[in-house]
Amino acid sequence: MLNDLTLWIRNGRNLTPNSPALFSSDSPDPLFVLAAVLNDDGNASPLFTDFPGAHGIPVSINDIIVKSAWLGDANLDGVVNADDYFLIDSNYIPQKPGWYNGDFNYDGVINGDDYFLIDSAFLAQSARLAASASVPEPAPLFLLALIALSLLRSRFRRGW
Repeated sequence: MLNDLTLWIRNGRNLTPNSPALFSSDSPDPLFVLAAVLNDDGNASPLFTDFPGAHGIPVSINDIIVKSAWLGDANLDGVVNADDYFLIDSNYIPQKPGWYNGDFNYDGVINGDDYFLIDSAFLAQSARLAASASVPEPAPLFLLALIALSLLRSRFRRGW
């Protein structure tokens, strides 16, 4: 079932005509997509005990988790950060397939294409987060600029 889901998600992203496709209409952002993860860490333990981002909804080791996520959000925590880079880097040499391991385009290999996707989402996400941060009022900035200008002016008068 996981193979079918990842194929459908891949078809949905690539807009493959006349093929079964699965995509989300949650976001028009091409860097915010569906992710599918088998809830098995490979050592007979679940990756998650609760559905990521929805505390209290239990999941088992045999569940497939399908969730909207940033491209590159390997651990499905809602942000692309060092934890996600650790996962893709850790699985680059053994080439473990799957979203959680860094195969973000579902082509079966972790390569430069996947690094391009995680880097693109990281940068876009950072820009969005920075844009929503509070911006200082112009008055204090103007005051700082005025002070800096007067210090430079006095420095040149003294001949330093």
